[in-house]
Amino acid sequence: MIYFIGGFGIWYPMTRILLTRSALTFLVLAISACVSARAPQIPTPRPEPGDRSGEVQTVPATIPVAGEWSIRYADQRVTYRVTRNAVINGTDLTAPGDSSSNVTHETVRLLSASNDGNFTVSAVADTFTTTTQGRIGTPQPVPTPIEITATLSPSGLSILTPVEDSSCNPGISVVAADMYNLFPGIPAHLNSGLAWQDTTRTRGCQGGISTTSESIRSFTVIGELTRGGQHAIQIEAVDSLTAEGQGMQQQHQITLRASGGGRATYLIDPATGKVIHLELNHTLHMLITAEGHDSAFVQKVRQIFDIVP
Repeated sequence: MIYFIGGFGIWYPMTRILLTRSALTFLVLAISACVSARAPQIPTPRPEPGDRSGEVQTVPATIPVAGEWSIRYADQRVTYRVTRNAVINGTDLTAPGDSSSNVTHETVRLLSASNDGNFTVSAVADTFTTTTQGRIGTPQPVPTPIEITATLSPSGLSILTPVEDSSCNPGISVVAADMYNLFPGIPAHLNSGLAWQDTTRTRGCQGGISTTSESIRSFTVIGELTRGGQHAIQIEAVDSLTAEGQGMQQQHQITLRASGGGRATYLIDPATGKVIHLELNHTLHMLITAEGHDSAFVQKVRQIFDIVP
């Protein structure tokens, strides 16, 4: 029996289930890809750090210093190189984990839509390249360009492209999630130590499997630093997420349950509000039930967003 969601596969012959990287990674990457997050809630206590094993931490160019800032979004056109790496292990296997890497080249454009602080946002990915190692099958090609449109308001980001109907397309799901990561609902006024939280609940289709997900993110402002000669505000975020879903694959009932958490480091340009660097690390625990058999997997994902000069 084949279990297929999206474009990247991992073959586990013991369970005869083809687990795709998209099936696992999208529950992390696309956790916010269907509905808008709630408006930020201030203040809120910062949660204890989650599992940080296996993470590679980014060292800032300078030590952050305390301060106060006003964030003002401005019209902009920014191109990012987004690199994603995932390692997946089956808990019933002793072999080394299988891995996949994905690189996209995305141009994000922000334009003022009105005088009330709203903006029109568009993202176009002209490259979506995936490589695999281990027992992972050949990735499906993803047609490009991938185009997503949204609106950005004081209450958050709302994606206009019908992602829910298209989320079986791995490219659309990932680029939509990237937009949520790049516009996390930052308050207009920041100071060192400020904390806030947002909650995102999503509904979608993952390769024919209907899913519901919830992500809770907590942000804390660290301070201002200099990276590559550019001033930036460092913001740390931790999150927890849960997801579940069920559906049919080749006449077989599939049930998904997943939970996990992670951390993110944002470097924000205070003059324009744009993200100049972003690193996310997540660990996801997934249980898949098919034909009455349970298969458990653990996936670690690292994503890095950097501006292309």
